[in-house]
Amino acid sequence: MIIACDVDGITCDLHVEWLRRYNRDYNDTLTVEGCRSWNMHDWVKPECGRKIYDYLSEPDLYEHVPPVDGSQNGVERIRSLGHQLFFVTANTYGMTDPKARWLIQYGFCKENKHHLPEEYVPLMDKNALDARLLIDDGAHNVLKWVNGKGRPAILLERPYNLHLQDEVHSAFWARCFRAFNWDDIVRHVESMSHAA
Repeated sequence: MIIACDVDGITCDLHVEWLRRYNRDYNDTLTVEGCRSWNMHDWVKPECGRKIYDYLSEPDLYEHVPPVDGSQNGVERIRSLGHQLFFVTANTYGMTDPKARWLIQYGFCKENKHHLPEEYVPLMDKNALDARLLIDDGAHNVLKWVNGKGRPAILLERPYNLHLQDEVHSAFWARCFRAFNWDDIVRHVESMSHAA
């Protein structure tokens, strides 16, 4: 099975470093638990506003970002089941190469000397990839995937996607599985493998 796997928030714990930089520069104490929706500019100080997204283009950002707990082992377990993962992610200007290097550094992708890794797909619309399953933390991405493609998704629960519980009907949750960690993600993939 071909699986589309998001990067930021799924394999890469981007918010740790992103919010550290913001808190340092704006004398704040914002944590990911304080971000109750996808729009980060809603949760930062007004003087920061949409400038919060400028941090994403800083060339050294990914040098300080840790992997999500369990993600490296989880990806290996899924691969051991015979599945092929593509790391599908939206990027701002300046993000593509550092994110590719991060994926290589932590063993998610193989290094390709002259090109981006084959398993790395910078893509704004994840529905453009012909995969059987999406693993993501963006509520907007899983909604579009499940409703648009009619294919299953796994939503890794985060404070900024909890609103999804109240906004969709039960038919959506028949195709979208909630996970609380990488063990849950692997279990969902294993159950799909046995059902196939």
